Amino acid sequence: ANNEAAVFYERALQSAGRLDRVERSDRARVLTDLARVQHEAGSYEESRTSLRQAIRLVRDDPIPTADLRLALARSYHRTGELSQALRETALGLRLVEGDDVPEAQRGTARLRAVRAGLLSDQFRPRMALKVGLQAVAEAESSGELDALARAYTKIDEAYQTLGRRDE
Repeated sequence: ANNEAAVFYERALQSAGRLDRVERSDRARVLTDLARVQHEAGSYEESRTSLRQAIRLVRDDPIPTADLRLALARSYHRTGELSQALRETALGLRLVEGDDVPEAQRGTARLRAVRAGLLSDQFRPRMALKVGLQAVAEAESSGELDALARAYTKIDEAYQTLGRRDE
């Protein structure tokens, strides 16, 4: 099913390329959907290519660009490329960190929570704990519940690894 969906998304992108009235953000959304089905089909490099194309289309808009960086980070994480995944979270954070817009604050929390998980997977529990605690504060203030849950999970893992089971 994912392969068929990918074909339809690719056809839509080809058609959009011939039309001047299709917005860049709409093309980026289709590329993001294409990347998702490519990822689910195990075509990780193709998925990343689609995400990079989407980034080029929305590069002037920091919030969707940061979300796309998060998707890239998750893709790299899936294939064990933790350093590259950390790089993507850092690039995403640079775009939205410190922005007062609520969606940027939620994006910051999501990126930071994923970053805590990456650090944990690299067996860097002290850094995972530090970043996880930042993610909790950001997730609580922005109402980003998924990031909050992920951050608390990584904090717990860090405490366990550090032998601080009572905290």
